[in-house]
Amino acid sequence: MSLPTFKNALISIPRPHVLLVTMNRPANLNAFDVGLHDDMSAIWDLYEKDDNLWCAVLTGAGRAFSAGNDLVEMSTKPPHLTKKKGNNGFGGLTDRTSLNKPIIAAVNGIAMGGGMETAIACDIIIASDQARFALPEVKVGLSAMAGGTANLHRLLGYHNAMALILTGRQFTAQEAKEYRLVQEVVPHSKLVERALQIAEEITANSPDGVRASKAQARRGREVGWVQANLDAMKLPETVAMATGENAKEGPLAFAQKRKPAWKPLNKLPKL
Repeated sequence: MSLPTFKNALISIPRPHVLLVTMNRPANLNAFDVGLHDDMSAIWDLYEKDDNLWCAVLTGAGRAFSAGNDLVEMSTKPPHLTKKKGNNGFGGLTDRTSLNKPIIAAVNGIAMGGGMETAIACDIIIASDQARFALPEVKVGLSAMAGGTANLHRLLGYHNAMALILTGRQFTAQEAKEYRLVQEVVPHSKLVERALQIAEEITANSPDGVRASKAQARRGREVGWVQANLDAMKLPETVAMATGENAKEGPLAFAQKRKPAWKPLNKLPKL
């Protein structure tokens, strides 16, 4: 498969059906300027539309995952030139409600502000033992409006979240694991490999089943579990799963005692 190139990010397919995305402004700690916002939005568009890409891993080049907003750009350019484009939120991800394929954040270093919020927008967070997190927006006259103030209390509990949001203090990868924000802390040199291992575990499953599961779980976060249960069968991702070839292949492979030969993602119906 031929992949496009981007000025501010690198993409590759290191495992079957797995897209590896590396934010690539290491001299700027992978801070988000307009160019990185645009590149990341285009990459998530590509990932969302390709039926042969079933899981993504997101990491950063150099010593940072991402330092968040490029405050130097914000301080030197008019606001209309630094505003992120599109309707998909920070890094093309934090408000992207249509993307129901899984993304694993492999946090390799500093994850501050919008960088931390980008990680929160992913489905699984694996952190290097060198990673550090913070929502320091209050220290520079701003607030964490790319999901920090809205989502962190759901993940950590209200009081834990507010202690971090209102102080802007940094915390370690191990603290993040204790908060249950991070699922695993691994040695720095093994970070991406571990994230790819998890991606392979995911892509060993039915891509339609995985996509439907994420859509159903997200619906539960939006409306609560009772309504989400009622809505589950109506979701386009569930309909695509139930009507696709993989729904037949899975039980057949089980009965024949062999590994399933999964087909590409079934197209979503227009409901």
